[in-house]
Amino acid sequence: MKRTVPVIITTVTATIVFLSIVLFKTDAAGWPGQFDRMRQFMAAVMMFMGMANMTRVHGSAIRKRDRNWMFSVWLLVIMFAYAIFGMAVGNKNATYRWIYDAFIPPINSTMYAMVAFYLTSASYKAFRAKTLDAALMMACAVWVMLSNVPVGDMLWSSESWLGGMAGVRDWIVSVPNSAVSRGIAVGTFLGGFATQLRVFLGIERRHLGQG
Repeated sequence: MKRTVPVIITTVTATIVFLSIVLFKTDAAGWPGQFDRMRQFMAAVMMFMGMANMTRVHGSAIRKRDRNWMFSVWLLVIMFAYAIFGMAVGNKNATYRWIYDAFIPPINSTMYAMVAFYLTSASYKAFRAKTLDAALMMACAVWVMLSNVPVGDMLWSSESWLGGMAGVRDWIVSVPNSAVSRGIAVGTFLGGFATQLRVFLGIERRHLGQG
């Protein structure tokens, strides 16, 4: 029963969610709309489960005085304070939105700026023109980087033939890069769909603690 009941619940719930999304609008009246609201409620419950898991993990780090355990303290304090404040005033509150806009975007920008140095180091190690594919990738990467700085416009002005380095960069980004990105997106979707289908059919049971 411990194996059968969770699989049945997963399959039935997945079937109802799939049919409600495919056959009905999200604002439909009657039981489809009610089930959509139930689905939103379950998503909120999942968020609370995530908070509980983070509390367990970081609480353990605080108790054991692991390395950088003070960051775990800050994380839990800020997470619960912001969550409680949001539930008290609502996500439309101006102060609530200001706190998010004043902290999250600058932190994200800082993280991306720090990651740029690691990307540069990784690119230096990876972009070694040992094959034709690596040489093309390195050439495109160098071209795009140069076209984003003033030196690129000095080498080949955007007012000249083909729009200069910036024009060629835009073509690289919008045509070859876009095709590759869509191919990756399609592959990711198919992989995710295959995994969901395995869970849906009860083939994948690792989320139940089974091999």
